[in-house]
Amino acid sequence: MSPDPAGVLHPSEFAGRLRERLPELATLARIDIGSLMAKDSSDLTPADWRTIAFAIQDREADYDGFVVVHGTDTMAYSASAVAFLLPALSKPVVFTGSQRPLEEPRSDARINLVDAVTVAAMAIPEVAVCMNSVLLRGARCRKRSTTAYTAFESPNFPPLARLGVTIDRSPEILPPRRAPGDPVPPPYPLEAKVCVLFLTPATRVVEIEAHGRLGTRGLLLLAFGSGNVPVGRGVAEALRALDVPVVVLSQCFEGPVDLALYPGGRTLLEAGAIDGGDMTREAGLTKLMVGLGRGLAGEALRRYIEESVAGERTSR
Repeated sequence: MSPDPAGVLHPSEFAGRLRERLPELATLARIDIGSLMAKDSSDLTPADWRTIAFAIQDREADYDGFVVVHGTDTMAYSASAVAFLLPALSKPVVFTGSQRPLEEPRSDARINLVDAVTVAAMAIPEVAVCMNSVLLRGARCRKRSTTAYTAFESPNFPPLARLGVTIDRSPEILPPRRAPGDPVPPPYPLEAKVCVLFLTPATRVVEIEAHGRLGTRGLLLLAFGSGNVPVGRGVAEALRALDVPVVVLSQCFEGPVDLALYPGGRTLLEAGAIDGGDMTREAGLTKLMVGLGRGLAGEALRRYIEESVAGERTSR
């Protein structure tokens, strides 16, 4: 991003400046640079996630790893989506960005890019986010701050690596999910008509019912605590009447959903809701989009959501 005369940040041509501003990248790896799109990350859509995934899939045999330079606002969504769109990944895909633009003296872009290229040249076959010298699993991270260089955290999972004087790798890094030489399956389609319902004490049944008129194909419900909802206000009944898959996650930053723990959660189970475990809301949303895009329904969709596809949730 670059500021206009009023100080408002806008997307700018990045690839052409990269070699000039960061010549040290050439000492880390042989790098090709290309531009897929120049957008504020808040303008990205599910179609753009597929564009990123297809670009990686088409070039997967040509490179040892990939770095995706991305705005921080929706990076966790994109990283989660690409992890589900490329389930047979065998090489590193490292998302990175910065809290301050590359042109600014105190920008964190330089170290983030150096770290990301370093990781992309290592045998870490995951979609990950590298910021502030910490590598996080892409489908496990969330943006936590608009001002700190520690912009991302992984609330229910430790970092994959820490980059200091040495690089400390986690034993939790996933193994390659495809044997060398095996074909790369194309990225799945996505169902974009998936909505998020953030439950509050003031949520009315009519707000849930509105999703039926909107043509919602799937719903991510952010419930209280460990998956609790009000009993006696018709919430579970309204969700059942929608007749669409409902994945339940917690509004809390840490900890899993347990729908069997309270009466409200049990009403959701009886209504057919799917326990989202300890997934982030970004992972839960994009995984539901991919599952529906694959044509999964009923028990097949439930199994897909409840299994760990890209390390996004703790196994039950």
